[in-house]
Amino acid sequence: YDIVGSDLSTSIQALLAVGIDLKVGSKLTARNRSVLVLSENQFNFEELTGVPIAGIIGGDFLMRFVVEIDYNRRVLRLHEPSGFEPGRRHEILPAQFERNRAFLETKIVLGGQNSMDRLLLIDTGASLGLLLLNSEDEVIQLPEQTVLAPIANGLGGRLMGAVGRAR
Repeated sequence: YDIVGSDLSTSIQALLAVGIDLKVGSKLTARNRSVLVLSENQFNFEELTGVPIAGIIGGDFLMRFVVEIDYNRRVLRLHEPSGFEPGRRHEILPAQFERNRAFLETKIVLGGQNSMDRLLLIDTGASLGLLLLNSEDEVIQLPEQTVLAPIANGLGGRLMGAVGRAR
């Protein structure tokens, strides 16, 4: 398969492996999955993180579970939905899935502007706290002080963007 990179111009070759069983920990097994295998290591995760990483778990896998994120311990836990009972310290954020991508609908307020309903892509692998896309017809304005910098590494290479702080 030819996959278009995150820069929307680079084409990357991948093979489709079918009938794959994935076992996560001692309790979770995803049977008969389809997996894309890149012909080259495009991400160089080891170089970026210093930790060996074999791949990415996609939304089609995660959408089957209740995903618990413990930010203090830096742990992501997957629970079978039928057996999960949220504790008093849990905050439930319902996600919606479109084309196997998880989204969170929320209100945001930037720099004293009116609140806006926005759909945010949930990306636990990104090192950014929040990434907002703006265009000429959007009401989201860039902060006064920004720096052009690499904001992510994806298929196709580095993505550049304006980095700044907003209240």
